[in-house]
Amino acid sequence: MVPLNNIKRYWICYILFLAISLAGCSSNSGPCKGCSAEAFAPYVNLKFIDPVTKQDLFFGPNPKYSLSLLKLKHVERGLLDSVPTTYKLDITNHLLNLRLHYQNPADTIAIQIGTQKPKMLVLYTGALNNCCARVVITQAKYQDSLIFMAPVDPVQQAKLPDWITVPF
Repeated sequence: MVPLNNIKRYWICYILFLAISLAGCSSNSGPCKGCSAEAFAPYVNLKFIDPVTKQDLFFGPNPKYSLSLLKLKHVERGLLDSVPTTYKLDITNHLLNLRLHYQNPADTIAIQIGTQKPKMLVLYTGALNNCCARVVITQAKYQDSLIFMAPVDPVQQAKLPDWITVPF
């Protein structure tokens, strides 16, 4: 039979080891200061522009389209989701902030303006494994044309702009 004092000692050592391990992993100081679960959240910022004039299609003094005409839907297993995708507007930076479905390596989004035929945007995702790990877009294809390719170097990836420009 193990004496009660030995069991207490083992529990104290175990709890101390666990506390030190968790404190090291969840440290929010030093170079990792400011990390949050929200930083890892799978979102993408999109900017829609006219490919010829480079004018923003939804923001600015004379936008070509009204945001009320924009419909975004995720494509699941080849079918359009029945519920439109919600997005947030960043009016200051002229961006649409869209939550990604991060279950697969690629997220396909159907973009429709008014009664136009939907156009497909495929976003390939990965994780940027730096101090504050986060989901990043590694590649983007619009209507089967490559519009964005992230550099392989994580240092360069961390310096990328916080949006993908879509030539609609």
